[in-house]
Amino acid sequence: MKKDNPYAPEIYANLPRILSLFDPDRLSPCYGVGDRDYWGWKTKDFINGTYQGAAHGLALLLKHDLLPDFLGREQTLELIGAIFKGTAAITRKDGSLEEAYPYEKSFCVTSLVAYDLAAALLELKDELSKELLESHLSVIRPLIEFTIESDEQHGIISNHLASALAALVLWEKLTGHRFGKAAKLLQIITDHQSEEGWFSEYDGADIGYQTLATSYLAAYDQGVGGNGLDSEIERSLSFLKYFVHPDGSLGGVYGERNTEFYYPDGFEYYATRFADASAIASFMRDSIRDKSCVTLSAIDAPNLIPMFNSYCRAAVYAKAMKDAEALPAIRGDTVMKNFDKAGLIVMNTTDFYAVFSSKKGGAGVVFDKQSNVMRQDYGPLYEDERGRQYTTQGHDSEALVSIDEINSQLCIKTPLQEYKKMHPTPLQYIVLRCMNVSVMRFEFFNELIKKILVKYVIKGRKNTVGYNKRAISFGDEKIDIIDELELADGTALKLKCRENVKFYAIHMASQGYWKR
Repeated sequence: MKKDNPYAPEIYANLPRILSLFDPDRLSPCYGVGDRDYWGWKTKDFINGTYQGAAHGLALLLKHDLLPDFLGREQTLELIGAIFKGTAAITRKDGSLEEAYPYEKSFCVTSLVAYDLAAALLELKDELSKELLESHLSVIRPLIEFTIESDEQHGIISNHLASALAALVLWEKLTGHRFGKAAKLLQIITDHQSEEGWFSEYDGADIGYQTLATSYLAAYDQGVGGNGLDSEIERSLSFLKYFVHPDGSLGGVYGERNTEFYYPDGFEYYATRFADASAIASFMRDSIRDKSCVTLSAIDAPNLIPMFNSYCRAAVYAKAMKDAEALPAIRGDTVMKNFDKAGLIVMNTTDFYAVFSSKKGGAGVVFDKQSNVMRQDYGPLYEDERGRQYTTQGHDSEALVSIDEINSQLCIKTPLQEYKKMHPTPLQYIVLRCMNVSVMRFEFFNELIKKILVKYVIKGRKNTVGYNKRAISFGDEKIDIIDELELADGTALKLKCRENVKFYAIHMASQGYWKR
């Protein structure tokens, strides 16, 4: 099974760097803590709790006889025990963990680690003594209590809510304690699922993060015995299948958060129940092998553990695949698909496959099936005489869109917003740290400042100077794109770049990972 498992090569290639994350010094107060920047390099003044979730993937490998030859069972059990000890050491008095700054009270990371540790215990509970099991449960308990008592207030982020949902359901399986918060979280997730199938990530659809949400929803589904989510998952899969490209990549600049990574376990889990899940999982196995998508090897440390756990879960679920139905990108029929609420238009012919975002002024991807070349179009970037730059990537829900399906034409009129990149300065860090250890320790101010940061760094509109009108014509053998400016009086802009010049107009740490 190890030899033939499609996920084993990536898992085994990355295990050494994952094992090296954790402090092995038994006399250290950080024994079992995975944030090497803190305990090793000492370049940070707080601990990112996300790394503690590695106990989940390690437990799966141990339980299902997937450990590599270089890692023994006893060594793995010892490390998992150390991770539990390390988690207890870094948990705040209120039961919270951090990701980005001291005293953050991160709902996302606290619930995520609660889920991962609970999942690890479910795998290993028969191999642990009663005393050790109780000790490990006592580590998870405050995380669960914080998850129940807290809410994420700066946006509807479905993958975060789904991780909390999975944590509560697995905790119920471990302890028999049921909480109304799980039903509340599920209601929020499903209430904010579009009829088009996508789950909300802030204000729109993001392909990479929807694969992560699928991972956590699969864990919830498994925890409750496969009841209650079939219609939501089926709609989600029916949406996602259109954004797997012919070259094996998926997502990109046309999504809400620009992500291109792929979390595989949810699709492997659902492959026996839904044809679309089987089609995606089967196709993406080859993509992972060829590194045509963002794989575990391309992920940096802050996202490494959730991706590692997903690969380990996928390795457990993976079965021999029968011939799956071809994805839309592979079929040769001519189809134009308009996901109006997501602002995504998909066009497929025998010669090309294209996805454009109407909310980002027509930014998107075009795959030429004859030359097997993927063309990325990040939209036009203009510059004025003072060197200020303007883009259509601002994800504007008020963009004017007209679609002529008979003549295969798409016209989009989008405001040009100033392109600015924000990077922290020493002075800004000093101010932030002063706030972190003072007013932001109070929940009201902590959430208020998070909302302000989201507004200005992620969602805020920048200065506008006019409009860009993009006309896209889908011919039999090629796609023609024409951009035309509509500016305020006295404004002059020149085109700086367009197409295959990679740039992003929003802050998102998880964008821009390498793939082939």
